[in-house]
Amino acid sequence: MNSEVFYTSEAVKDFLVKFGKGPQSKDYEFVAALMLKNFCEKQWGKKCEIGFELKPDYARQLPEIDNPNLTKIAELFRKGIEENTPTDCIIATTGKERKELRFQLKRFGIGRDKKDTRELTEYLNSLNWSYAKSKNALLISLDKGVEVEFPKIKEIFDTKNFPFSKLMFCWMENGLVCVGEIYPQYGMEEYRLDDMVK
Repeated sequence: MNSEVFYTSEAVKDFLVKFGKGPQSKDYEFVAALMLKNFCEKQWGKKCEIGFELKPDYARQLPEIDNPNLTKIAELFRKGIEENTPTDCIIATTGKERKELRFQLKRFGIGRDKKDTRELTEYLNSLNWSYAKSKNALLISLDKGVEVEFPKIKEIFDTKNFPFSKLMFCWMENGLVCVGEIYPQYGMEEYRLDDMVK
């Protein structure tokens, strides 16, 4: 198992404010992690933190980066996070009785001619053969212009062979970040984007 490091949402927010490259960059993963932290805190009723798996070279530096300054955090986030893993971020409760959920993060919409329910369902079903079965949850960030019917996706996508424990979506709309879970449960939450990154 890779080494892991956990940070508060304040550290992630400070990084995005000072060093962020915008939601259209790979930084969408950090925004998604903030949103997932809020979502999990509401679901579990406990304070959570955000974790990442580290590359071996950075994992060896863990004692030095345990309480790093913002510049060191930026270096870690830009160069030290292991990307060759099924886990893009981890949301975990703080305290003794630790509970966690690992997430694979994907984007849907960029570079696609069709951005509708059928295309998204076909994409979801294609993942059945690309990933081994795991307890990780899948969060798909929907890009601008994607129009889908979530009840229909829930009806027609292949849950039997789906390799993830949960299927969630997030998107931005009118200054809000919306997150919805459609498998195995069904529901939606909204968060103000300004509250998440200021």
